[in-house]
Amino acid sequence: MFSGCDCNFNPIKVIKVAAKKGKVHKCLACRSVRSIGSIVWRFLLGGDAVTSVLTTSLYQQLASELKIEQKEVKENKVGWGSKANETKAWELFQILLHSFRKYGAILFPDNISPEDPFFEPRNREYYFKKQSSEYNIYSWLPTRKGILNSRLDFLQRLSEKGLDNKLSRKECLDILRQIWDSGLNIDSESSMFNDYFSTIHSQNLGQMYRLKLDYWQLKPAIVDSSIDWFYCPTCNRITLHNVKGTCPTYQCSGRLEKCSPEKLYKNNHYRNLYLDKLPVKMKSKEHTAQLTTEAAADIQSQFNDGDVNVLSCSTTFELGVDVGELESVFMRNVPPTPANYIQRAGRAGRRTDSTAFSLTFARRRSHDLTYFQNPLDIISGNIEPPHFKIKNDKIIRRHIYAAALANFWRKSPEYFGTVEDFFFSNGIDKFYRYLKEKPIELKIILEKIMPDASEINLDNWKWINKLIGENEGYLYHA
Repeated sequence: MFSGCDCNFNPIKVIKVAAKKGKVHKCLACRSVRSIGSIVWRFLLGGDAVTSVLTTSLYQQLASELKIEQKEVKENKVGWGSKANETKAWELFQILLHSFRKYGAILFPDNISPEDPFFEPRNREYYFKKQSSEYNIYSWLPTRKGILNSRLDFLQRLSEKGLDNKLSRKECLDILRQIWDSGLNIDSESSMFNDYFSTIHSQNLGQMYRLKLDYWQLKPAIVDSSIDWFYCPTCNRITLHNVKGTCPTYQCSGRLEKCSPEKLYKNNHYRNLYLDKLPVKMKSKEHTAQLTTEAAADIQSQFNDGDVNVLSCSTTFELGVDVGELESVFMRNVPPTPANYIQRAGRAGRRTDSTAFSLTFARRRSHDLTYFQNPLDIISGNIEPPHFKIKNDKIIRRHIYAAALANFWRKSPEYFGTVEDFFFSNGIDKFYRYLKEKPIELKIILEKIMPDASEINLDNWKWINKLIGENEGYLYHA
């Protein structure tokens, strides 16, 4: 910070965060912890994260609140007593039971498998137990002494800031245990929650529990003015559940404030898009150099006919491809040079009666950010005439390898056709023996295509090591 200066400059406060092996696991704002991976991965330079936007708010209910209020709540010795009325008790249960939904401990409908690839990477069944350290079985209570989970963390923060008398960690842990044993009491036929849970018994793991979907409701709560919403200025999240102003976000120290989502998100770009714009039907296809000529032509025809209206293309698409009435191009990064930019942007608006629109997304990389600050440099910068350096050893080697394979397959056609024909029928060994014999006809072919100034020596045949050598050969490692 600066002192003794009247320039009115306001420096930006920078906080150094603790990192483990270069990854930040705890958020300084809401105190959320991510055990796997870094919480700031989307801000890393060059991150290619898929954009994902939550657009509207839905809330879940386990059962009718009226039904729960009709149930008498007995005071526990170590409990909330008169500090929490029945409505707040219901709010507390919803916050704690939110863990079942958050971690996927839900009984799937009969016609839907939790192992379906649609649910990747969490496409498996999850359960809850009172105490467990098993894989894909979550523990209601902390698994080890001194360890927090989201439920115990909430009870502790609630007792610290929401109650008259602060409770110890042990007392909060006892309450969490009593909520499972007496409040939920899932295994008892007299429990009000008995119908809401699915129980499965494992010989090795005992009783495991999941919530049934039958008692969950999805409501467009954000358009219902009778519903109260609350906002946490610390973690910037909104919630329907408010128990003594304690934010339900894990380890967040913020206090909830009543809010109006309409006012809070009045200028939110994505919310306005979803409310004011009709969705556009999109059917996309991939267009890359890996496609056969016939497949690529078929996709282009579908695009020209309107059956496909979005093409996801590699950089090869920038050269000499005319897709007719293409109107817009989206570039997922800033092209390397102005020439590349003009080629890619030039795919659109090639008809005299159409208008082109080109949008470029600048990633958090030095190259992209440089042109983001100076866009005219990429749009109207200097363009070098196209040229090709034939004395490029990488290209020369590729031609040599291609010629060697072509000559081998001409002599041994039984190894040509498929990967299986070549790699799984001793084709590699046969090819290696062929090259070790140093065939004179192959050398003559290579001498014709070899530039004079190339550093590759054809006479000693050492070039075959990088192609098929045991330690460094490309085909050996294929």
